Amino acid sequence: MQAYDPGVLMAFAEVPGNGNLAEARDTMLQTIEEFAKTPPTREEVGRARTSLLKDKELTLSNSGRFGFALSEWIAIGDWRLFFLDRDAFAQ
Repeated sequence: MQAYDPGVLMAFAEVPGNGNLAEARDTMLQTIEEFAKTPPTREEVGRARTSLLKDKELTLSNSGRFGFALSEWIAIGDWRLFFLDRDAFAQ
């Protein structure tokens, strides 16, 4: 549900104090451009889907995590979206 409409991609990299920021930026841009040229395989999408569904189930089994997740969905507009999002991934 969160990704239904176009949005913003935020990408981050940790660069050590003695690291090369320009090199890290170039590597990140190259990785994103390669992803656009070579989309993930069905197997990769399946693994990601399985991982996301497992994360949702783990969230439901931890009251602190679940409370935080609900507050995020409330901020988006409705706490029930957590469950709609989970069900959409399952389909």
